[in-house]
Amino acid sequence: LVQEGDWLFTIDLKSGYHHVDIHPAFWRFLGFSLQGQNYQFLSLPFGLATTPFVFTQIIKQLSKRWRRRGIRLIPYVDDILFISATRAEALHNCSIIIADLAAAGFVVNFKKSQLAPAQSLKFLGLLLDTRTTPFSA
Repeated sequence: LVQEGDWLFTIDLKSGYHHVDIHPAFWRFLGFSLQGQNYQFLSLPFGLATTPFVFTQIIKQLSKRWRRRGIRLIPYVDDILFISATRAEALHNCSIIIADLAAAGFVVNFKKSQLAPAQSLKFLGLLLDTRTTPFSA
């Protein structure tokens, strides 16, 4: 998937789970009490056993859309690595992806994302360098 000389950029989704609304009929199942006050989650809560699965299914749909356009990517929950053959392609793909995410109601965490295409960057704590690291299929 990643080849020598590729250009990379990353997108981190800000509070990804909280951008997935819960149908009102299910709010009552996501309630809790704290200091005598009752609260209900109106969006996908962090900590619910099924939350990662539900969120991943939504990201899969976006991933399919991008892959059909020839965009290479590696998603991991709310962090996504994008891979392009050229810097120009990476810039073009980045603008498409940001527009798609906004249209889907997601907010990009610009502080944690690396939108400027690079051949060396950190993703999930790993240093990826497409200039020096041999990559093979």
